Amino acid sequence: ASGVALVAAGHPFDTVKVRLQTRDGARRFGGPLDCVRQTVRYEGVRGLYKGATPPMVMTGAINSLMFGAMGMCRERRSGSGARPIGVLDVMVCGTQVGVLLAFVVAPMEHVKAKLQVQYDGARRQYRGPIDCVRQLLRNNAYDP
Repeated sequence: ASGVALVAAGHPFDTVKVRLQTRDGARRFGGPLDCVRQTVRYEGVRGLYKGATPPMVMTGAINSLMFGAMGMCRERRSGSGARPIGVLDVMVCGTQVGVLLAFVVAPMEHVKAKLQVQYDGARRQYRGPIDCVRQLLRNNAYDP
């Protein structure tokens, strides 16, 4: 439930940020407020939530993986709780967990961003997140 609330509250800000960061968006919008105005005018409020499905679905799994891996790393570094861990141990664990999460979060962010910058419903390239993943794999995956 907290992941859904997080996405519901924060995703419109992320959509505006992603749109302004693209080459097309930088020319299309006069700033963040203009981006919100135009998005709502031409796409409705739902336009601010384009690409929200992947983070909505994945947030719980990502948090579970992050806290579980961090707990396991801390326990391993403390000798199963025999000694308290220091700041360096926490930094090492955080780095290891961050590298692990990058393999989960980066593909999800890629799909989310692709969906967020589809402005015109008539010319959209992806029908949704699953179609986006299929096309990305078909067109960009390594095939020996």
